Amino acid sequence: MGIRDLFRKKEDLNCPECAKHQKHVRLVEVDGKTMECPECHYIHTIKR
Repeated sequence: MGIRDLFRKKEDLNCPECAKHQKHVRLVEVDGKTMECPECHYIHTIKR
């Protein structure tokens, strides 16, 4: 695992929509295929 993979995984943990509003909300894994923001309900598909 390279340094870029570490940064990429770190970015995937925070919600990009909440980050625009200076909020740092972590995404929560929902069903093993998607992650969802508990605050704004932004959905991110996990690539595994």
